[in-house]
Amino acid sequence: APLITSEGDDRAASMSPDGTSILYFSTANDEEDQLLYQFSLKDQTSTLIDVGEIRFTDPYPVTWSPDGKWIAFGASQHGNSDIFRLNLDSGAIEQLTDDAADDLLPAWSPDGRWIAFSSRRDGRLNLYRMRPDGSNVERLTDDYAFDLYPAWSPLIESVWEPKLLIGIAWVLGMMIVLLSFALRQRNSAG
Repeated sequence: APLITSEGDDRAASMSPDGTSILYFSTANDEEDQLLYQFSLKDQTSTLIDVGEIRFTDPYPVTWSPDGKWIAFGASQHGNSDIFRLNLDSGAIEQLTDDAADDLLPAWSPDGRWIAFSSRRDGRLNLYRMRPDGSNVERLTDDYAFDLYPAWSPLIESVWEPKLLIGIAWVLGMMIVLLSFALRQRNSAG
């Protein structure tokens, strides 16, 4: 039997780091907008997470901070997509990026020091990273492919920083290519 049942379209589930809850999006009650819910595995109940006027951007992935206190997501407040973070204890929402280009698909690093994301800041979809407070934005890729879905590898860590594996998808909008490789270790002093 399914854990989560609703009358809407439920998708993009993401398990909490401690394994006690699942975040997911739903169009419950025939609403057009995707709504964010937290499902408690202990209580077997879903709770709507209020994000005010923010509208989630497709394809709706949510990433958990390693300590489970925050989530980061791509959303729209003024027409384009930016990265936001939400404190799950207080409900406080902070906008991390504010660029004219779309910023989307955040991925929190295993050590909690970085959030990687895709952006069109330079006219093409490239990967960037920033600190969890939105500071120190740095471009990681510079190519003509669509660099989407950044993913951190917990298995390839060093003393200085985890390596970022890059997932490239939707090449030319027609085929899906998944390609992963580890970026060379960057000098952490800069």
